[in-house]
Amino acid sequence: MRRWSTMNPAVGRCENRTKTCNAAGTGSFRRRRDSDKTLYRLTNELVAARLRAGLTQQEVGRRMGTTKSAISRLERGLVHRPTLTTIENYALVVGCHIDIHLLPWP
Repeated sequence: MRRWSTMNPAVGRCENRTKTCNAAGTGSFRRRRDSDKTLYRLTNELVAARLRAGLTQQEVGRRMGTTKSAISRLERGLVHRPTLTTIENYALVVGCHIDIHLLPWP
């Protein structure tokens, strides 16, 4: 069980929240956990490709028509899941292409 505090703007104070985790790692939780590993690997590859290309986040953002902070969020993969179009655009800017494979669940 995880606990955290969030700011509730309606009442202007922090509220404690509790989230129950599926410790067994089965079903949809396992699929989500595995997909998060995939996102983590993808974001690491994005950063590595940018560094190989010798580009900064600001340069990638300018070439993609967005901001440095948006590229930072994309590379961290914490706020949202990027669309395939965004990943393809990023890859194009850093001189790469995307290769996608579908694998059955074990």
